[in-house]
Amino acid sequence: MPRALRWLGAVDRLLGRVEWVVTALCLVMIVLCTGLGVFFRYVLNDPLIWGNDLAILSLMWLTFAGGSALYKERGHIAVEILIHVASDRATAALAIGLTVLMGVGAAIIGWQMLTLLPLQHKTIIEGLSLSRAAYGIPLAWACASITLSSVRQLLDGSLVRTRADTGQEA
Repeated sequence: MPRALRWLGAVDRLLGRVEWVVTALCLVMIVLCTGLGVFFRYVLNDPLIWGNDLAILSLMWLTFAGGSALYKERGHIAVEILIHVASDRATAALAIGLTVLMGVGAAIIGWQMLTLLPLQHKTIIEGLSLSRAAYGIPLAWACASITLSSVRQLLDGSLVRTRADTGQEA
Protein backbone atom coordinates (compact mmCIF):
# COMPACT_ATOMS: atom_id res chain seq x y z
CA MET A 1 0.00 0.00 0.00
CA PRO A 2 1.49 3.36 -0.98
CA ARG A 3 2.65 5.69 1.77
CA ALA A 4 0.22 8.44 0.72
CA LEU A 5 -2.72 6.03 0.96
CA ARG A 6 -1.64 4.88 4.43
CA TRP A 7 -1.33 8.53 5.47
CA LEU A 8 -4.78 9.32 4.06
CA GLY A 9 -6.27 6.36 5.94
CA ALA A 10 -4.61 7.45 9.19
CA VAL A 11 -5.92 11.01 8.80
CA ASP A 12 -9.41 9.70 8.01
CA ARG A 13 -9.40 7.43 11.09
CA LEU A 14 -8.15 10.27 13.30
CA LEU A 15 -10.89 12.57 12.00
CA GLY A 16 -13.43 9.85 12.73
CA ARG A 17 -12.24 9.57 16.34
CA VAL A 18 -12.33 13.35 16.76
CA GLU A 19 -15.85 13.42 15.33
CA TRP A 20 -17.05 10.77 17.78
CA VAL A 21 -15.60 12.75 20.70
CA VAL A 22 -17.22 15.94 19.38
CA THR A 23 -20.60 14.21 19.07
CA ALA A 24 -20.39 12.86 22.62
CA LEU A 25 -19.47 16.28 24.00
CA CYS A 26 -22.26 17.91 22.02
CA LEU A 27 -24.81 15.47 23.38
CA VAL A 28 -23.70 16.28 26.92
CA MET A 29 -23.81 20.00 26.10
CA ILE A 30 -27.38 19.74 24.76
CA VAL A 31 -28.57 17.94 27.89
CA LEU A 32 -26.83 20.46 30.17
CA CYS A 33 -28.12 23.50 28.28
CA THR A 34 -31.65 22.16 28.25
CA GLY A 35 -31.54 21.27 31.94
CA LEU A 36 -30.04 24.62 32.90
CA GLY A 37 -32.57 26.42 30.72
CA VAL A 38 -35.47 24.71 32.44
CA PHE A 39 -33.98 25.34 35.90
CA PHE A 40 -33.26 29.01 35.29
CA ARG A 41 -36.58 29.70 33.57
CA TYR A 42 -38.97 27.86 35.92
CA VAL A 43 -37.12 27.73 39.25
CA LEU A 44 -35.17 30.99 39.26
CA ASN A 45 -37.61 32.79 36.94
CA ASP A 46 -34.60 34.25 35.08
CA PRO A 47 -34.17 32.57 31.66
CA LEU A 48 -30.72 32.04 30.18
CA ILE A 49 -30.12 34.08 27.07
CA TRP A 50 -27.36 31.88 25.66
CA GLY A 51 -28.63 28.38 26.57
CA ASN A 52 -30.89 27.81 23.58
CA ASP A 53 -28.34 29.15 21.08
CA LEU A 54 -25.60 26.93 22.51
CA ALA A 55 -27.92 23.90 22.39
CA ILE A 56 -28.74 24.63 18.73
CA LEU A 57 -25.07 25.01 17.83
CA SER A 58 -24.30 21.76 19.68
CA LEU A 59 -27.11 19.99 17.85
CA MET A 60 -25.69 21.12 14.52
CA TRP A 61 -22.24 19.76 15.42
CA LEU A 62 -23.80 16.55 16.73
CA THR A 63 -25.74 16.06 13.51
CA PHE A 64 -23.04 16.84 10.99
CA ALA A 65 -19.98 15.47 12.81
CA GLY A 66 -21.97 12.37 13.77
CA GLY A 67 -23.12 11.84 10.20
CA SER A 68 -19.57 12.15 8.96
CA ALA A 69 -18.27 9.72 11.59
CA LEU A 70 -20.97 7.21 10.63
CA TYR A 71 -20.10 7.58 6.96
CA LYS A 72 -16.46 6.74 7.71
CA GLU A 73 -17.53 3.50 9.39
CA ARG A 74 -20.17 2.74 6.76
CA GLY A 75 -22.69 2.80 9.57
CA HIS A 76 -25.32 4.68 7.61
CA ILE A 77 -28.59 3.11 6.58
CA ALA A 78 -28.11 0.69 3.73
CA VAL A 79 -30.28 -1.65 1.72
CA GLU A 80 -28.22 -4.82 1.40
CA ILE A 81 -30.65 -6.80 -0.70
CA LEU A 82 -28.57 -6.02 -3.80
CA ILE A 83 -25.58 -7.79 -2.28
CA HIS A 84 -27.68 -10.95 -2.11
CA VAL A 85 -29.30 -10.78 -5.55
CA ALA A 86 -26.82 -8.97 -7.79
CA SER A 87 -23.51 -10.22 -9.03
CA ASP A 88 -20.35 -9.19 -7.22
CA ARG A 89 -19.36 -7.05 -10.20
CA ALA A 90 -22.70 -5.18 -10.19
CA THR A 91 -22.51 -4.70 -6.43
CA ALA A 92 -18.97 -3.32 -6.73
CA ALA A 93 -20.00 -0.94 -9.52
CA LEU A 94 -22.94 0.31 -7.45
CA ALA A 95 -20.75 0.82 -4.37
CA ILE A 96 -18.20 2.77 -6.38
CA GLY A 97 -20.89 4.86 -8.08
CA LEU A 98 -22.61 5.72 -4.81
CA THR A 99 -19.31 6.64 -3.16
CA VAL A 100 -18.41 8.92 -6.06
CA LEU A 101 -21.88 10.49 -5.83
CA MET A 102 -21.50 11.06 -2.08
CA GLY A 103 -18.01 12.51 -2.42
CA VAL A 104 -18.90 14.85 -5.27
CA GLY A 105 -22.18 15.87 -3.63
CA ALA A 106 -20.46 16.62 -0.33
CA ALA A 107 -17.75 18.60 -2.12
CA ILE A 108 -20.34 20.72 -3.94
CA ILE A 109 -22.38 21.36 -0.81
CA GLY A 110 -19.22 22.17 1.16
CA TRP A 111 -18.03 24.59 -1.51
CA GLN A 112 -21.40 26.34 -1.50
CA MET A 113 -21.27 26.56 2.30
CA LEU A 114 -17.83 28.17 2.11
CA THR A 115 -19.26 30.83 -0.19
CA LEU A 116 -22.10 31.49 2.29
CA LEU A 117 -19.90 31.77 5.41
CA PRO A 118 -18.72 35.33 4.61
CA LEU A 119 -22.35 36.40 4.21
CA GLN A 120 -23.30 34.80 7.51
CA HIS A 121 -20.32 36.43 9.18
CA LYS A 122 -22.03 39.82 8.92
CA THR A 123 -24.72 38.90 11.47
CA ILE A 124 -24.39 37.88 15.11
CA ILE A 125 -25.86 35.12 17.28
CA GLU A 126 -26.96 37.45 20.06
CA GLY A 127 -27.00 34.98 22.93
CA LEU A 128 -23.44 33.80 22.28
CA SER A 129 -21.98 36.99 20.76
CA LEU A 130 -20.67 34.88 17.89
CA SER A 131 -20.83 35.37 14.18
CA ARG A 132 -23.76 33.53 12.60
CA ALA A 133 -21.14 31.81 10.43
CA ALA A 134 -20.64 29.50 13.42
CA TYR A 135 -23.85 27.76 12.30
CA GLY A 136 -22.32 26.94 8.91
CA ILE A 137 -18.99 25.59 10.12
CA PRO A 138 -20.31 22.13 11.12
CA LEU A 139 -21.74 21.58 7.63
CA ALA A 140 -18.51 22.71 5.98
CA TRP A 141 -16.55 20.37 8.28
CA ALA A 142 -18.80 17.40 7.53
CA CYS A 143 -18.66 17.99 3.78
CA ALA A 144 -14.86 18.16 3.78
CA SER A 145 -14.62 15.08 5.99
CA ILE A 146 -17.08 13.05 3.90
CA THR A 147 -15.28 14.04 0.70
CA LEU A 148 -11.97 12.92 2.20
CA SER A 149 -13.52 9.63 3.33
CA SER A 150 -14.99 9.03 -0.12
CA VAL A 151 -11.60 9.56 -1.75
CA ARG A 152 -9.99 7.20 0.75
CA GLN A 153 -12.64 4.53 0.22
CA LEU A 154 -12.26 4.78 -3.55
CA LEU A 155 -8.47 4.53 -3.39
CA ASP A 156 -8.07 1.76 -0.84
CA GLY A 157 -10.70 -0.59 -2.27
CA SER A 158 -12.61 -0.95 1.02
CA LEU A 159 -15.95 -0.29 -0.68
CA VAL A 160 -16.80 -3.59 -2.18
CA ARG A 161 -18.72 -5.99 0.00
CA THR A 162 -19.39 -9.32 -1.62
CA ARG A 163 -21.40 -12.35 -0.61
CA ALA A 164 -18.22 -13.80 0.87
CA ASP A 165 -17.86 -10.74 3.15
CA THR A 166 -21.41 -11.16 4.45
CA GLY A 167 -21.19 -14.91 4.89
CA GLN A 168 -23.58 -15.68 2.03
CA GLU A 169 -23.09 -18.39 -0.56
CA ALA A 170 -22.76 -17.41 -4.20
